Amino acid sequence: MSRGDAFYVVGFKITGDPDAVPSVPDANELELVECCYDLSILVEKDNPAVQDPKKNDKTSYFDYFDLSINSATMILAKCVDGAEVDQVTITDNTYGTFSDFGVETHDGNNYISLKNINWTLIYDTFGAGRYQFRIETTSVLPSTTTTPRRDFVYNVQEFTNLRANTTVFMKHFNTGNFAELRTNGATKFTYPDNWEDGKRLSSIFGNDTDEMEESYTVYNDGSDEPVERKIIPKYTWELDDMPQNIKQYVQFVVRSAKRVEMTNYQNNNPTKHDTISVQATGGFDPEYIKQYSKSGVVIEFKHYYPDNFTVKQC
Repeated sequence: MSRGDAFYVVGFKITGDPDAVPSVPDANELELVECCYDLSILVEKDNPAVQDPKKNDKTSYFDYFDLSINSATMILAKCVDGAEVDQVTITDNTYGTFSDFGVETHDGNNYISLKNINWTLIYDTFGAGRYQFRIETTSVLPSTTTTPRRDFVYNVQEFTNLRANTTVFMKHFNTGNFAELRTNGATKFTYPDNWEDGKRLSSIFGNDTDEMEESYTVYNDGSDEPVERKIIPKYTWELDDMPQNIKQYVQFVVRSAKRVEMTNYQNNNPTKHDTISVQATGGFDPEYIKQYSKSGVVIEFKHYYPDNFTVKQC
């Protein structure tokens, strides 16, 4: 899904004489600056024939356009010496499962997508570094200039246990309709067929608890006998220092997913999980970090297969 222009977090830069005696700056001397926020991608080197899914991250990217757009082209670019340099135009399934513009349509919109992106092959072909997918479009109106749509910025590196530590790789499966808030207002869209995506985020998943649901047979003498006990495992996902675009992604896309797979890579997590399926529950109440446009949040999940923990009394 398009990320629009949201690729930056806000910080501060103090202007003035660098040799001056440090002091508390006046508000007029504070200048807002933008700093890039990258999402980590970890892969094995040399593009192994059989990829270990725990060591080779895969993401996906799609966007959709109304009938005012008559063509769309997906391009992979890399940051080289501070400049955006195009590496390849996506035309087939070499780097993932590609669906060209207009092949899939929903609600009058034409889609273009690349699912399960093979970042391992991208790393092997173009090397480590910062990458971003971009979609260039043309309008049915010749005089209209269109603005490229962009995915997140990804920092692709070789997998090591040290780099993976303190991260969670989250894979989500979405279906149905959803409303996306864009700069020109909310837009309703349908996810592509069998859509799945994933992100590696600095976070902690676990803190296992549970709740029990019980059903009973009540007899005439007032006694009761348990018929079924269902134990529903529950978990929390703790995220800190999220810029606004990541917060919105987690809040709306991840929490609305039909199913989410969590793989926790934190070495010292007492409730470490190796790929567990869950669903989000409850509300979303982030703690905002003032002056830095960042936030942290704790999200509650329940096990996706609660019937696996149901005991029926014989």
